[in-house]
Amino acid sequence: MKIKDVMTAAVEFVHPGDPVKKAAQKMERINVGEIPILDDELNAVGILTDRDIAVRLVATGMDPEQTAVQKIMTKSPLFCREDDPLQEAAELMKEHQVRRLLVHDDEGKFTGVVSLGDIALQAKESLSADILKEISKPLEEK
Repeated sequence: MKIKDVMTAAVEFVHPGDPVKKAAQKMERINVGEIPILDDELNAVGILTDRDIAVRLVATGMDPEQTAVQKIMTKSPLFCREDDPLQEAAELMKEHQVRRLLVHDDEGKFTGVVSLGDIALQAKESLSADILKEISKPLEEK
C-alpha cells in the first residue's frame, strides 16, 4: 500500500506571514493539533503545532495577533513522497517520534498529510501499534 492510498489530500493550511491567531483559530475550527505552512507557490515551508504556539509564543509572551506564523513555526518539516510505501512513512514516524508527515509528489509539491490515524484506519493494526509505541517513548529510552 502506498502513502497516496491513505493520506489526507484536502488539507487546510496557512501562509508564513499570517498571524498566529489566524492559524490557531483555523486549527481550533478544524480540530487539529498542527497545520502546514505553505508559501505563495503552495510549497510546504514549515508546520505549526499546538506545542509551537504554547512554547514559542505563549511562554515567551508574544502577541498572537502581531506575531507571524513564520516566527514560531517548525521549519524543515518531515516529508514523505506520495508514492512511498506505507511502511516508509511508519519508519519515519517512529524514528522522529511524530504522528504526522507532510506528503509531496515527485516534483516536491505539497499534496497532503499522512497521519498515524490514516495508517491505523487502512493498514495492519500491528503497524499502527508499533508506530504509537515508538513515538510515545521518552527520548532517553531510545
